[in-house]
Amino acid sequence: MMEYGELTQLGSGKQLRTGRDALEIFSGDGAFSVSFKGKELQAVCPITQQPDVYEWEISYHADGKYVESKSLKAYLGSWRDVGITCEELTRQIAEDVVRAALPFSISVKLTQNVRGGMTITAEHFVEILMEGREGHHDYERTGQ
Repeated sequence: MMEYGELTQLGSGKQLRTGRDALEIFSGDGAFSVSFKGKELQAVCPITQQPDVYEWEISYHADGKYVESKSLKAYLGSWRDVGITCEELTRQIAEDVVRAALPFSISVKLTQNVRGGMTITAEHFVEILMEGREGHHDYERTGQ
């Protein structure tokens, strides 16, 4: 059974929180694979200060905690004015979702729109190896 009592943004009519604290989680029974895809992620190249626009995919194997989609949209929107590389952004998104939802594993893939005649795709995979997973926020990771 899903429990939504912790959610503060969905259906509230309030302006969405943004930034790294925007991610909201709800609880449910079971372990499911969850995927989100979109084309609305933007950041800024830290070298040229030009906007970088991405198609993105976030897939994770949940352990009873799930990312609420509206909060994910607000979280991703918060990167709009941040100077960060494609590779670093991929890693940071994965780490933020891991801290919020403690999944068994996560993959974040960003494909930057063509700039300078080339496309960049970065993918970051993390498998969480935790003892006593319940509420444990320190984790070891294996990454690509």
